[in-house]
Amino acid sequence: MSKRKVNQLLIGDTLYDLTEAYRNGARACRSETPFWANPHRDGSQRHADWAYGHDNEAAGHHRVSVTLDVIEAKPEGVEFVAPEEEGVTAPEPTRHAYRVFTTEFDETVTATDLLDGMADRRPVLSELMGRFGPDQEGAWTGPERGAASQAVSTLEAALAESRPERPILLLLDNSGSMRGRQVAALAGLLDRIGHVLEENGAPFEVLGFTTRSWKGGRSREKWIMEGRPLNPGRLCDLRHVIYKPAEDAWYPDAMSLMFAEGFLKENVDGEALLWAAERARALGGGTILHVTDGTPMDQSTLAANPHDYLERHLDQVRGEINADPELRLLTLPVTPDLGSVAETLVRGVLSCVERTPAYEGEAPAGP
Repeated sequence: MSKRKVNQLLIGDTLYDLTEAYRNGARACRSETPFWANPHRDGSQRHADWAYGHDNEAAGHHRVSVTLDVIEAKPEGVEFVAPEEEGVTAPEPTRHAYRVFTTEFDETVTATDLLDGMADRRPVLSELMGRFGPDQEGAWTGPERGAASQAVSTLEAALAESRPERPILLLLDNSGSMRGRQVAALAGLLDRIGHVLEENGAPFEVLGFTTRSWKGGRSREKWIMEGRPLNPGRLCDLRHVIYKPAEDAWYPDAMSLMFAEGFLKENVDGEALLWAAERARALGGGTILHVTDGTPMDQSTLAANPHDYLERHLDQVRGEINADPELRLLTLPVTPDLGSVAETLVRGVLSCVERTPAYEGEAPAGP
C-alpha cells in the first residue's frame, strides 16, 4: 500500500506543503481578504505559502478543512512519507561532481521584458528607484551619502584620465537577503556609476542572478515526479537577468526591477559566474565584478545534496575564471554600511581602470 503525507496537497504536477501560512492564506481568500494583504515579509517562505494558499483557494483547487487536508491525487510510482517517518535522518549524500538536474525551466531575460509584464506596477517601481540614489534621502544616512559622493567623484576623476581596456561586467546578487537598504544602495549607486562609465566611453554590462521560484520551483517538482533520485545536483529554476547589455545605452530605470515584490529569491553564484564569463569572452575578455552579500543559497538544492554543494562549486568556478588570461574576477562584498558599499563598488571599478593586480577573490585594498 502506498504511503502518503496528509499535510501535502497535489494540484496538477505541483506538490504543496500545507503549512499554517498556506492554510491562513486560503482562509483569507474565503473571507475576501485581498491578495496584497499578505501579512508575511516579502521574500520569506511564509509569504510564498500564504500566496499559494490564497491563489489555490481562489482557483477552487483547495477548499480549506479545519480538521484535515489530504492528497488530492498521487502520480504513479511516487511514494509519500507518512508523518511518523519524517523524523528519520537520511545519511549525508556522497560528495559528487557538480551537476544540474534539469535546465528545462531556467531562463535568461532582460529586465525591461520583466518590467513590461508589470505594467501596473512600473510607475511605482520607477518612483522607488528615484528615491534611493545616494543624492536622495532614501535609506541613506548623512555620512553614508558623503562617502558615496566622494567615491563617485574619485571614479569620475580617474575615468577623465584613463578608461578600462576591456569591458566591465557587474554581476549582481539578486537574492532575498539583499532586500531593503542594501538593494536600495545598489540600485542608487549603479544609477550614478552607470552614467559616469557611459559618459567616459567605458564599455560595461549590468547583469543579475536569482531564481524563478522559492524552494526549487518546477525543477523540484520534476524531481519529485521522477521518484526523488539521489544526488540530483542543482534543483531549482535559475533566472539570469540582463539589466544592460554591452551594446545598449545605460537605462537606469531597468534597475527598478529589484524593488518589485517577490523578485528577489535565491542565488546560485557558481552558474551565474559561468554565465557572466561566457558573456565576457564573447566581448573579447573583461573583468567580472561579483557583487554579493554572502554565500550561495538554494534550499531545495541543499536539502538534497551535501551542505556545501553550492559553495564548493563557486570555489571551483572562481578558480577556472582566475586561470583564464582573458578574464579577471573580483568579489565585492555588500554590507549594511551603505557608505562602505559605495567605496567597495567604486574601488572595484577603479581597479579595471588602473589594472590593479590584487583581484583574486576580493576587492582591492584601496582606490
